[in-house]
Amino acid sequence: MSSFFQSQSSDYEFILAHIDAFRDHWELDSIIFDESKISTVVHSMWAEFPAKGGIEEASTFKKAANFFCYFIAERPIISVFPREIVSDLSEIENHQNVMIAFDVVAKALDGATIIKSDDNIITLDKPLRLSLHSYKDLISSCRRITPSDHQHIIALLFEQISYRYNSNASNSIIDL
Repeated sequence: MSSFFQSQSSDYEFILAHIDAFRDHWELDSIIFDESKISTVVHSMWAEFPAKGGIEEASTFKKAANFFCYFIAERPIISVFPREIVSDLSEIENHQNVMIAFDVVAKALDGATIIKSDDNIITLDKPLRLSLHSYKDLISSCRRITPSDHQHIIALLFEQISYRYNSNASNSIIDL
């Protein structure tokens, strides 16, 4: 996952850099956030990892989902983004935290490597992409998620979105 999930201090810096990049991309004057909540997110995603073997042995998608859920649940972004810039997304409760969390995940998964069960290493060379409709639904659906209740389904979602554009990374498909 690029430079994400290397250490708690580098993850903290990675998140702050992406908040700045997000602000620049959306041409926002500023983004007000609570640094102590970002520290809590980073600490929690390392200390309370809900998978066998902890964060060190978790899949790329589980790591991304764990971050995503903690970030949204902790709500470190205080600024509500203006309607003039983010359109009707501004009407969705907690939109700012979902938007930034997804942006961080999308950047972290772009170029990430996956070790398959046969030890084959696959690189996700195509970034996550969503239609505007799906993006709005994601923001609305994830505005109140919690790590304990949603981490696994979010990992599955990220995996399937990634596989849509990186078909070489997908596991064998079974008929149900």
